[in-house]
Amino acid sequence: MVYISKLEISGFKSFGFKNTVIHFQPGLISISGPNGSGKSNILDAIIFALGENKPKMMRVDKLPSLIHDINKNKHGARTTKVKVHFNNFDKKIPIESDTVVLTRELNINGESLYYINHKKITRGKFLDVLYVSNISLTQLNAIHHRNTT
Repeated sequence: MVYISKLEISGFKSFGFKNTVIHFQPGLISISGPNGSGKSNILDAIIFALGENKPKMMRVDKLPSLIHDINKNKHGARTTKVKVHFNNFDKKIPIESDTVVLTRELNINGESLYYINHKKITRGKFLDVLYVSNISLTQLNAIHHRNTT
């Protein structure tokens, strides 16, 4: 079964510009912490990396607002980058690799770049890979695996 094994976040919302790495194990995952600690920003980062383009789904007014401190006019990087590492041992994602890294970068102008295993790809092809892998975004579930058996 495909699952998220690691999440790398840089310049995204409350995470700042230091690279934040979160490791996941298969099974039920619970993220806990005090109010304001960034728990929901983890989910926002995942759905952003998987191609969500509706700012309100990530609780911002426009996509560039996802960049850390963009609205506070602080100097620093003018981009955000999120990488989602999937365990792909069973090859449900049609990529010949045991780990598939999906990356999205966003700049201050609201322009996004997409990568699969560090290779630049169009948004359309990126979404096609997600579709054939049965990975989708919904309002109720950030990641949904459709059982086809």
